[in-house]
Amino acid sequence: MFKMNPRTIVAAAVATLALAVPASASAESFGSKLARNIGPSNAGTDGQPCFKGMPGKCTRVMMEGYTNGPGVGKPKAPHDGKIDKLKIIAQGPGSFRPVLAKVRPGPEKAKVVRRGPKLRYAGQQGGGQRYDIEKFNVNIRVKKGEYLAVESRRTSFLRCSSGGTNQLLFQPALQLNDPFASATGSDGCWLLLEAVYD
Repeated sequence: MFKMNPRTIVAAAVATLALAVPASASAESFGSKLARNIGPSNAGTDGQPCFKGMPGKCTRVMMEGYTNGPGVGKPKAPHDGKIDKLKIIAQGPGSFRPVLAKVRPGPEKAKVVRRGPKLRYAGQQGGGQRYDIEKFNVNIRVKKGEYLAVESRRTSFLRCSSGGTNQLLFQPALQLNDPFASATGSDGCWLLLEAVYD
């Protein structure tokens, strides 16, 4: 009768287990699906306000994320959890505060339910066709269905198209836990912003 060495049995079991586990698993995210071949456009190195001639902070609520391929990025959280990292592709330097909002898309109303820390970004440093993706470590609790949004005076992590409601704009900026407010307007630019789960 054929007998296997115990070491051989253990080695075979480990090899089988290794085959069953993927070599690498990408973290789950929502918002835009960023890649180094996606560039910001028409944002300018100084960034864009929500509305020309209207100073002060505004809130941009993502209604559609950008993808360089089929489909669209999902603007709202697929489940409860914690945002561990934020990624952007910006044209020039600036700052923003990430926020989460509840949205009523039909009447274009929103309210801010959570605010993250103020973050500063550098914009593109290298030039060429491989764009810099900036990453920020954060710790922001999120609930299923909450929309990704930002609060800023000017924003340069935008990719602008010919139209559509890719963002809802609120000027002045929405305040935490205020009641639902109607959008001041909308924008055809995508926010190049991706939220990654812990």
